[in-house]
Amino acid sequence: AGANHLTPVQMQASVVAGWVEIMSAGEGGPGANGNTIMAYLGDSSLDRDLEAIMARARFHEACKNYDASLDQLNQAIALQSWYVPALLEKAKVMMSTKDWDQALDMTSRVLNTEHDNLFALRIVAFCTATRQSSPTELDDQLMRLIRSMDKYEPGNGLLYCNTAKLFARLSGRKQDVLRHTTGLLEKALRLEQDSSVFHTEMGYQQTLMGNLQAAMDSYRRGSQLDDTNVMALHGMIHCQILMGDYDDAEQQLEFFKAIHDDDGPGSPMMTFLDGLL
Repeated sequence: AGANHLTPVQMQASVVAGWVEIMSAGEGGPGANGNTIMAYLGDSSLDRDLEAIMARARFHEACKNYDASLDQLNQAIALQSWYVPALLEKAKVMMSTKDWDQALDMTSRVLNTEHDNLFALRIVAFCTATRQSSPTELDDQLMRLIRSMDKYEPGNGLLYCNTAKLFARLSGRKQDVLRHTTGLLEKALRLEQDSSVFHTEMGYQQTLMGNLQAAMDSYRRGSQLDDTNVMALHGMIHCQILMGDYDDAEQQLEFFKAIHDDDGPGSPMMTFLDGLL
C-alpha cells in the first residue's frame, strides 16, 4: 500500500509480518530479508504505532545499526515516556555501545515505576559487577535480582542457570558472589535434577570456590547423565590435576584425545589441560 493508505487491519498485519521476519532471522541477523522487513514496516502510516517503531528498532539493532535503533526508541519514548519495553530496549542498545551510564539511566526510570522489573535488575546487577563497585552494593543488587526471579520465574531452571553462569564469570572468584550463583544453580537443579548442563555448571563453580571433591562429583554426575558432554569430561580431568592426581588425569586425557578427534590436542581446553600437566 502507498503512504498513508494502510487500513487499521493492514497496519496490524504489516507489523505482525515484520516481527515474524525479524524473529525468524535468528542470531545471524536479517541479512537478505532486510528489504522485505522494511517493506512491511516502512509505511508512514506506522510512524506513530509503538509496535511498528519497536520492530524497526529491533531490526536496526539486529543489523548492528545502533544509531538508527536509538532513533526509533527515542521516538517511542517521546510518544509514551512510560513505555517500559522501549526503555528496556534502549538500555540494552546502550549496553551494546558501552554507554553504561545511559543504560543505568534507562533502568532507573523503569525501576521507579516497576521496582522489581527482572530485566532492569539484571542490567543493574551486571553493570555493578563490571564496574568498581563495593562488594556490599553487588550483594544487594544480586539479592534484589534473585527475589525478582523467584517471584516472576520460579519454574525457569534455564534462567536460573544462565544468570548463575553470567555472574560467576564476573565474580573474580569472590566467595560472596559465588554463594549467590551456586544458590541459583541449586534452584535450577531442584527443577531439573537430571540436567547434565546444570550439574556441569555447578562443577565449574565449585571449582572456582575451591571445593574440588564436590566439583568432581558434579562433573561426574553431568557425564553420567550425558556421556557426550565434553565440558563435564574436561572438568573431571581438570579436577584430577588440581587435586594432584596426575597419573589418572594423564590417562584420562590421552583416552579422551583418542576418542575425540574433533576436540583433540588442538582445542583450547586440551591445550590448557596439557599445559597444567
